[in-house]
This record gives sequence, structure tokens and C-alpha cells, in this order.
Amino acid sequence: MPQGAGDVKGAGWAVTPGDLELLYTENPDPWDVTESWCERRKRELTVALLPKERYCRCYEPGCSIGELTKLLASRCDELLAVDCATVAVRRAREATVDLAHVRVEQAVTARSQPNWPGSDLHRLLRDRPQLLPLVHHEDEAFILDVLRRKESGQGR
Repeated sequence: MPQGAGDVKGAGWAVTPGDLELLYTENPDPWDVTESWCERRKRELTVALLPKERYCRCYEPGCSIGELTKLLASRCDELLAVDCATVAVRRAREATVDLAHVRVEQAVTARSQPNWPGSDLHRLLRDRPQLLPLVHHEDEAFILDVLRRKESGQGR
């Protein structure tokens, strides 16, 4: 797997479910999400930028070991978090064991597929006419977009 300049502790860029499985087998926290300031900042920004205080149902693809899942759980009535790596799913389940309204499942998401459009996905989603962009944040560490479905009669 190629290494990027921003990789945390040599995690590299996993591109297939098999790569992710190997990555989590070698290191149960490959991006150091439990200790890294950068990862903690991403989680806190993500939750802070959600436009509503409460959500009925939420979906978190690529939940990793459940650190963001725990934060989202406090804002959701039901939360489905998924990851394709067995170790990540096990750790996310352990992290949310006391949260009865959270379900963690093993599933393959678009991002774990070889043809994932990467950061182009952000542009593709922002360009969808049925979605209203609320927040766009981009820095050297990550891109964060908050979008919501447009209500009828709501233009761009």
C-alpha cells in the first residue's frame, strides 16, 4: 500500500476490504484515532457542524473502531455504523456495547472499493441538485462537507 505524507503512524492508504482487514490485523488502531489530536479534531468538528441537535436515524459508513460513533450516538435516536474490517467492527461494538440504540455491522461501503472516487465524491455530492450544502471545511488533514436534503421549493 502506498504511503501518503499525511499518514498517521504509517497506516498508508488501504484501497480494498482485504487491505483494510490486513491493516487492522497488524494494528487495531491504524490511524491512532483514540490518541491523535488530528483525529479528535475531525470528530469534534464533524459533530459540531451537524445542523440539527437531534436526528431520528443516522448512518455512519467506515466507522472504524467507533470513536465518532460514540459521539454521534448522543445525537441520534437510531444509529447504524458499518465497517468492512472484522477487527474494526469488533472494537466499534465493544466501544458502543452500552448504547442500545447503536448497531454496528460489517459491510462493504463504497469507499472500500477500488474505484472509489476519493475527494471527487465531495464534489459529486455538492453538485447534486437535491442536496443543499450547509458547510464546507477543507484543510491539509481532511475535507468535511455538511449537506442536507432540500425541502420542496428550496433553491440553491
